[in-house]
Amino acid sequence: METSLYPRRPRILDGYSTGCIVTVASGSAASCTGAAARASPAAPPWETMYRGKDVTVGFGQPTFEMRELLRAAGLEVRNANNQYEDHMGIELLYLSELCRREAMGEGAAEVADIAAFVERHPLSWIGPFLDRVSEAVPGGYFAGLLLVAQRVLEHHARLLAR
Repeated sequence: METSLYPRRPRILDGYSTGCIVTVASGSAASCTGAAARASPAAPPWETMYRGKDVTVGFGQPTFEMRELLRAAGLEVRNANNQYEDHMGIELLYLSELCRREAMGEGAAEVADIAAFVERHPLSWIGPFLDRVSEAVPGGYFAGLLLVAQRVLEHHARLLAR
């Protein structure tokens, strides 16, 4: 009987380069929500903007927390658009890497740590982010994508809680 939470490596991303995935996950949301022309996006994709009250700067405590989690996992953010580490796409990529490591038996993180990350980071703010994206571009592509991501995170959290 397999004891791993993720018994097989997903094949869906085979053939895609990590650079392509990072670009899609962390760089193109602004142009799809119409926020690219604004200095301040209508739906900021950074956790910092949803964690505090009256936050106007996209760099805060969640950024430092994510930077430390990435560093501890031997990862770093290096991209042309200089996204903060608490960008939704980067948080989801980090979660993906934790799950990949668990599936391959390489994980240093315990399942409880993965569950805590899901709850504390992406799941804690994806709802308000989805609301802002839906408000900015009703019926837009990214609202649907975020809804799928939210449901997957909720399902993931339930599985991890078992």
